[in-house]
Amino acid sequence: MEEVQYDNEQFLNPKPQRPTMLSVICILSFISGAWNALYNFCLFGMHDTFNKMLADDEMMEKLSDMMSGAQYEAMQSVYHTMFSIDKVYYLLTSLLYVGSFVGVMFMWKMRKTGFHIYAISQILILIAAALFFYGPTGGSPWMDVIMTAIFITWYFTFYKKEMQ
Repeated sequence: MEEVQYDNEQFLNPKPQRPTMLSVICILSFISGAWNALYNFCLFGMHDTFNKMLADDEMMEKLSDMMSGAQYEAMQSVYHTMFSIDKVYYLLTSLLYVGSFVGVMFMWKMRKTGFHIYAISQILILIAAALFFYGPTGGSPWMDVIMTAIFITWYFTFYKKEMQ
């Protein structure tokens, strides 16, 4: 008869089960972190090219012919705003979103370190946005602040109860 051997460590220190809600918010944060890291890195890489396109009167005239006046004005306003921002902002936020993603990976594994990495990355993203984006453009950061506060608060509840 075959004898089954058990690992005493498994019974003494069982791995905590990840709550379903923590899994859901981690998945949302994975998607957000990966998407924003890629998006900002692409904007960093294309920054000079887009600025050249916006300065090319012939190209802008062709775009104007393809769109209605209101569409063209809106598109031009958005692009001028996006590409008037220093391209360092896009590289910095891309790296900070990678940090956020790494923090979520740790929290997925139920590690408290992940909460700290995530929270610091998100707060630095808000600071970078305030310095590079909201300040110069006159926009309002309140929606970003609220969403960041909600996610950090959610993670903090699991940090205190579940994570090791």
